[in-house]
Amino acid sequence: MTDQATGVTDPANRAEDEIPGKPTAASRTTLSHIMTGSDTNLLGTVHGGVIMKLVDDAAGAVAGRHSGGPAVTASMDEMVFLEPVRVGDLVHVKAQVNWTAGPPWRSASA
Repeated sequence: MTDQATGVTDPANRAEDEIPGKPTAASRTTLSHIMTGSDTNLLGTVHGGVIMKLVDDAAGAVAGRHSGGPAVTASMDEMVFLEPVRVGDLVHVKAQVNWTAGPPWRSASA
């Protein structure tokens, strides 16, 4: 809460939504991976699970960078595969923290 006379916020009384945040650029990262034969499925294209792992790795990296400690994925809402990825393709996964609720250790969206 902010003292009306001084305009100063007492940290002990600060509302959760008044906690200063970090800019999204502080957590932004790009993970790159060249796809190999060991990444393929029976159709010869890269297995969707390999792509999902890359996304999860990038999300964990930015969440850990944001919170200053280890982070885990609790859920992933949706992933749509638009076209096949093939051996030799270079895949770039770009991630950043887009939203948090409360202390950084509690929740984040990447």
